[in-house]
Amino acid sequence: MEKKKHKTIFVKPKVNRIELDPVTVIDPNPLPKYTYGSASRETFPQTFPFVRKRIDDLLEKEGAGGVGVAGDVSTPTFGGSEGEGKEIDFFKTKGKIIDIINKYKIYLKPGEQPPEGKDVRTGSRDGKFYESTSRESTLEEASPKDKLKMNIIANKFKQFGFRLFEVGGSIRDELLGKSSSDRDFSTDALPEETEKILNSLGSGSVFTIGKEYGTIGLDSGDDKKIEITTFRDEVYPTSSRKPKVTFGKSLEKDLSRRDFTINAMARNTLTGELIDLFGGGEDLKNKIIRTVGNSKERYAEDPLRMLRAVRFASQLGFKVKTEMPEPEKLDNISRERVTSEFTKILTSKDPIRGLELLDKFGLMEYIIPDVNEMKDVSQNVYHKYDVYDHTMETVKEANKTNWKGVDKAVIMLAALLHDIGKPETKTGTNLEDIHFYGHQKVSTEKAKNILKDLKFNNTIIKRVAKLVELHMEPMMNLKEPEDITEKRVSKLIRKIGNDKDALILMDLVGTDNNASANPRPDIFNKLKEKTIEVINTQKPNEIVSPISGKEIMDTFGLKAGRAIGSIKDYLTGKVVEGELNEGDKETANKLVISLLNENPELTKSFILNSIKKARIYLTRGHEEVPSGKTLMFGPRGGRYYESELEVYRHLWAQVKERQFKEKRITEVINYLENRNLPSSPWWIKVEKDGIIVGQAEKVQTVLKHDMYPQGLELTRDE
Repeated sequence: MEKKKHKTIFVKPKVNRIELDPVTVIDPNPLPKYTYGSASRETFPQTFPFVRKRIDDLLEKEGAGGVGVAGDVSTPTFGGSEGEGKEIDFFKTKGKIIDIINKYKIYLKPGEQPPEGKDVRTGSRDGKFYESTSRESTLEEASPKDKLKMNIIANKFKQFGFRLFEVGGSIRDELLGKSSSDRDFSTDALPEETEKILNSLGSGSVFTIGKEYGTIGLDSGDDKKIEITTFRDEVYPTSSRKPKVTFGKSLEKDLSRRDFTINAMARNTLTGELIDLFGGGEDLKNKIIRTVGNSKERYAEDPLRMLRAVRFASQLGFKVKTEMPEPEKLDNISRERVTSEFTKILTSKDPIRGLELLDKFGLMEYIIPDVNEMKDVSQNVYHKYDVYDHTMETVKEANKTNWKGVDKAVIMLAALLHDIGKPETKTGTNLEDIHFYGHQKVSTEKAKNILKDLKFNNTIIKRVAKLVELHMEPMMNLKEPEDITEKRVSKLIRKIGNDKDALILMDLVGTDNNASANPRPDIFNKLKEKTIEVINTQKPNEIVSPISGKEIMDTFGLKAGRAIGSIKDYLTGKVVEGELNEGDKETANKLVISLLNENPELTKSFILNSIKKARIYLTRGHEEVPSGKTLMFGPRGGRYYESELEVYRHLWAQVKERQFKEKRITEVINYLENRNLPSSPWWIKVEKDGIIVGQAEKVQTVLKHDMYPQGLELTRDE
């Protein structure tokens, strides 16, 4: 069989130090020499440990096309075989190979010393090198595909005559040995030019949402996006929240406008050179947050930077080495932006550090001023701290829980706000007689208002408010672990509304308990254990009322509304308590009758709804009367037909007999519906101008001609 002929498409000449775009690579000491892609698998002897391998195989099928790599004694070269039948992209090929060769090692010239803190190592051919970064860093852990993408983009910018630098948080995180999900880049290309360059790549989706501010993005389709922003010179008008943006050509000027030194570093995407003009690397080593230039000017440009300083300190455990003389300027920032930073502080590694700094710099007064009102509010013998310090201890304990994401934000907000109503509910002055009656209710309302002001979404507001409302209930009146029953726990789980928040409530109760003067871990541990057990075995949040909302409306003549939900909750609660079986509709109906009598408002709705049934008014237009019904006209000209007159006949008969005396509603209901409701304090009275429903102490005129002209007009003649 005739061997296929292959052509070497690109070969680098032999040199001692090989210069290859996009980066300078290789040891000044000769490496083991390989030829990349100049022959087929059959043409090389199998004695080499690394004979021939497709690049895409070597890189775990990263998609290098038909380019190969093979062992030989010649200088490293790049290329591919025509026999593969695929288009060859030399640039991608070189990027991948260079990435392998130079992944972690920077080789030293004879006599050259490594940077401070780097250890000299010896390669396989006695070449001296040091590792460029830790293997945990984002840069080094980036996949060959990610690095290739940035190599391609960087060289594209070079081809168009521009420079590209990675800037900001990813550089900071790299030097800290942390991973970073965000990667930002800066360039001297204008936004239009950046857009053109990215489109010329022919892959990924270019987005221009931030074009007005110089930012163009690229979504490569692998859930990773990059943003490239033109060098900027910014002027911040003092009366505006948004900067006036002007574009520049200087990286130095661009870095000088950034907030903190640790965020004002850059890396050349072609050479890998780190550019640190303001001592950010040194500040990272010393764990310091310091502004670039004058603090007052930086914070005046964007007051949100004050919160960012606190956030970085609480996330990284750093000290803030700046002054914040104008915290009131935080009022110039939208609440959404403030809330975003505040939430990051509260859910950070050390939220107490963050809260202390917010207090130190006077920022809390412009976020949640109610927090400051808890200071120096003494408590009774059951507490060892005042309200403010107790709250801080509760927040500290809440931070030890294992909740993540939104759930972490929920429990931290609940911990911060659970006693926010105590200052205004305090009574007494001595330890023995200090009380905070109803503080849960006041705290709940204040928490709702605070979170609404901060523009939290309704779901978070409801969850936090419910936790604040119920934070006292689980431990209430529990003296011994034996007092904890399944019924008690089931009711509590039903009140909170879902299993997850029931567990969050347990953790909130635990943090509150731990911050008290006499914690009872034995009771709390049993309570949490029983809660988990009930959730897993009884699933109380899956229990439903024996009768549906529609059945309640149909049986008792009630309208759709909150009352129906209240009745269903009442019946479900009876099931949870073991007083009603899930399928027992008969007993459920009896319970509803009792509930109606105990809640006159429901009874009133019942009778009024029955009265309205007597007439059905037609809408304007050509609506026809149903077959068998007679079209009639009311005193105000309304067109209607009679559905049934029994209600009217009975009421007017009673009117004539009693000479317009009142009649108890329950008597009317019993007559019309053949029921046996016990007498209620509510009565109904018919007069010339309408129907009155009320009680002896508080008369309520419910129906009158001028108030309800459609469907509720009555005259004595009718």
